[in-house]
Amino acid sequence: MYAKRDEYLKTLQQELSANLELKSRLADEVAVYGSFQSDRIKEWNQNTKEVLELQKKWDAIGGLPRTKSKDVNKKFWSAFKTFFSNKSLFFKKLDEERSANLRKKNELVQRALE
Repeated sequence: MYAKRDEYLKTLQQELSANLELKSRLADEVAVYGSFQSDRIKEWNQNTKEVLELQKKWDAIGGLPRTKSKDVNKKFWSAFKTFFSNKSLFFKKLDEERSANLRKKNELVQRALE
């Protein structure tokens, strides 16, 4: 019984180590997107798709060794959240610009009607 248990734990430790390696690579890939900046909607949308694909891969991998999981999770999710925070700021700024342009156009229409 102990031999089976030891074999199981050994196999589990190998799986967790392999998962750690895979998730570390994904965390490095997502880190690139954390500093992404652009003024093009199309680029934001393309990069969003790529980041979400990385998230799907992350979720599919499985567990990590407890001693390393906090650091790897923090690295991945902080870059993930930073990307979406930057995206949100970009679109808020874009909406503000569009609202200002609409207001200016309405003022011009009012002046033309007068």
